[in-house]
Amino acid sequence: MNLPRAIVRSLGISKQDNVTIYFRPHTLKLAEETAEECFRKGADVLLNLYTDRYHKAYLTHLSEDNLKQPSDFCRVLTDTSTAQIWMGQSYDPSFFKAIPPTKLAADNEGEHKAHSHPRHKGNVRWLSARIGAVTKPRAKIYGLDYEKWRATVNQASLVDSKVLSKIGRKLASALNGAKKVTVAGPGGTNLRLSLKGRSAQIHDGMIDRSDLGKGLIYTEIPTGRVVIAPVETSAEGRAIFNCPIAWSGRTVRQLEWGFKHGRVIDFRGDSAAVALRRSWEKAEGNRDRIACLTVGINPKVKLRCGLDTIARGAISIGIGDNQDLKGRNRSTFFQQGTIGHACLTADGKTLVKDGELFV
Repeated sequence: MNLPRAIVRSLGISKQDNVTIYFRPHTLKLAEETAEECFRKGADVLLNLYTDRYHKAYLTHLSEDNLKQPSDFCRVLTDTSTAQIWMGQSYDPSFFKAIPPTKLAADNEGEHKAHSHPRHKGNVRWLSARIGAVTKPRAKIYGLDYEKWRATVNQASLVDSKVLSKIGRKLASALNGAKKVTVAGPGGTNLRLSLKGRSAQIHDGMIDRSDLGKGLIYTEIPTGRVVIAPVETSAEGRAIFNCPIAWSGRTVRQLEWGFKHGRVIDFRGDSAAVALRRSWEKAEGNRDRIACLTVGINPKVKLRCGLDTIARGAISIGIGDNQDLKGRNRSTFFQQGTIGHACLTADGKTLVKDGELFV
């Protein structure tokens, strides 16, 4: 697979585009090759480098009040870009453990203001190249097999977008507007919610005119998921996540959310979940409202290999901001967890049973 060409094709880059590529030192080659492909289409391109030392420095030395303020540089980049490509996260995320969760929350608030201003909505397409998150230090910290993780990302990236689109359309059709949806899973997950009046987004790796008209401006490689915003006041019950969550240099292995009238009224888990909760408690807006229901549809992805949300048959629940799904939540926080081997029904129809997708 020629990843740079796939990225350009996914976003439909043309000579009208101003493209910003955010990259890390370990993704320099991919960034340069992608820029070259953009230039071949006549687009203008800026490469923007992040390093772990730079990232750690501003989180360490800037105050929480400073971090809450949007960066003028980031605002200008987002204002002038028509497409933004994210290539890689921190090479070694261990430094995050020394950063107080309250500062991480403040940084999220500032980043949200810089990149999610209302004037940007619908004007900027986004893509995340997930191969950039695959590093040996990250694998060690998050308990992943590096070679297996890398191989899975590469194999999952090869799945034809037409295949994902076909599966996605069938699943979306069953979810759209469903009044009674239930999620049940191992460990006691029993969640009820409504999708009345809501429509799902199909993440098949391509952003076309139809997607843009529906507000879908983000994709990733690899991808493969159907996402929908439930009625924000509808969630009742409990979600118990049995797949690990990589978060800021920590691995959340135990996490539970209890919902009432759509709000999280109980947030518990292991020590990493406690740190996540501290960040959540400092967030602004509708941080405690249910945000999304996600069903993975990529046939090349298995659970617990770093790509849980797109694993075929995996069910994920998110809380916080859901403006990108045309939901009503406005928040500086978003987090989701995945429930493996779960069951999903919509208006009495079984869509997922014990982790197996029925569409």
